[in-house]
Amino acid sequence: MSDNRLYSGVNLAQSTATQTVPILLVNSSSAGVASLTSPTIVASKNGASNASLSDGTWAELGNGLYTIRLNATDTDTAGWLAITVSHGSAETAIVLCEVSISPNEKRTDYVRQRASYRR
Repeated sequence: MSDNRLYSGVNLAQSTATQTVPILLVNSSSAGVASLTSPTIVASKNGASNASLSDGTWAELGNGLYTIRLNATDTDTAGWLAITVSHGSAETAIVLCEVSISPNEKRTDYVRQRASYRR
């Protein structure tokens, strides 16, 4: 296929198992591609070379929407996680994820910072 699809905005907690990343696979006419099995899935952790995911379980939701399950090994590096999915009958899709502390930890840090500014 001629184009790559780039999606971003997925936040993941570092070193946390059973997180899923949504991905939309479309054909050259931008129609969702259903029933894809065995796509090629690789990931780059914070700019490192692409490698296979440790988990990478693939599940179809319908209408070209799929999920990729990640485990703690897949998310053990803080920074960007770029997941690339390719299959012969769909355009290559790339999902950019931010791997950092959990949302609860972010909220706690924010509250601490706000409290320190009030002093």
